Amino acid sequence: MTYFYVFLAVLAAIIVAGYLRPWSWTGLRADSEKPKGKTLWDWLALLIVPAVLAAGAYGINSAQTSRDQRREDKREKQQDKIAADTRYSAALGAYLQQMSGLIADKNLANTSGTDKDDDGFDDSPIAGLAQSLTMTVLRQLDGERKGQVVQFLARAGLIKNDDTAVVELYGADLREAKLFDSYLSNAYFGGADLRGADLRHAWIDETSFQSADLRGADFSSTAYDPEGGKESNFDRTCLTGARFTEANLPNASFEGAQARKVDFSRASFKSADFTDAVLMNVNTSATKFGKVTPTTFVEGWGTSGLSKKAYGEYSEGPCDEAEKLAAP
Repeated sequence: MTYFYVFLAVLAAIIVAGYLRPWSWTGLRADSEKPKGKTLWDWLALLIVPAVLAAGAYGINSAQTSRDQRREDKREKQQDKIAADTRYSAALGAYLQQMSGLIADKNLANTSGTDKDDDGFDDSPIAGLAQSLTMTVLRQLDGERKGQVVQFLARAGLIKNDDTAVVELYGADLREAKLFDSYLSNAYFGGADLRGADLRHAWIDETSFQSADLRGADFSSTAYDPEGGKESNFDRTCLTGARFTEANLPNASFEGAQARKVDFSRASFKSADFTDAVLMNVNTSATKFGKVTPTTFVEGWGTSGLSKKAYGEYSEGPCDEAEKLAAP
């Protein structure tokens, strides 16, 4: 490439000189003595036209090849998306069919109370099958269909936040789950992986997220059922990067929660419990805490949050545990 630029510079210098000086051999001056044989300009005329045509053809071919490659890449991506969508739909359809069969034929929704494990969950064989089917299918789905599974379980009364729960979502892969505007009242998500989940405008009264991984989850504008909804539970959750903008969660419990850069702006947490919570870089712009602000963070509560030293001293917190146990 350097030699090409040198050649152009030399050629330009010869052309300029050919006009300024009576160099008949260049053929650039009309008043110059007619040279014998071909001049430099004649040779250039013979060479430039083919060179320009070749360069033009190369440029057109290159542009066409580039367009064809982009078109092929786009086509492959569309095919991959269609194939993935087909797989997701097939997996979800098979799951719903199996679960519907268990509900209709095996009375799955009413098996709770027969066998209980130490945590109060249904430990019957039918419940175990439902549990296995649920955990397996969630690993095969995209965020939108994960949300459909959760809503199905909630409507069927299989993940109630009480002693009638059938399916346990502890460790469930609910990353990026689309739960926008969902009715999740009295649901139990204890220990679930809800990183990046979209729960905006969801109803979450009496909903438990205890010990869940909520990094990057969006709880903006979440609220309780206006007809007597009760507080939700965020005890020992990892809230790093989570958003609660304009959420209305009075009396919610955040006991032992841990977070970096959590957004509580314009939210209402009247009488919420932040006992032993360790939060750093908290946005509390226009946040309502009622008559008493959280006393746990006297030294660091606010936009600056706790100091890095204070945060670092909180070892083996929910975020530390979540980072160790997080799915790849």
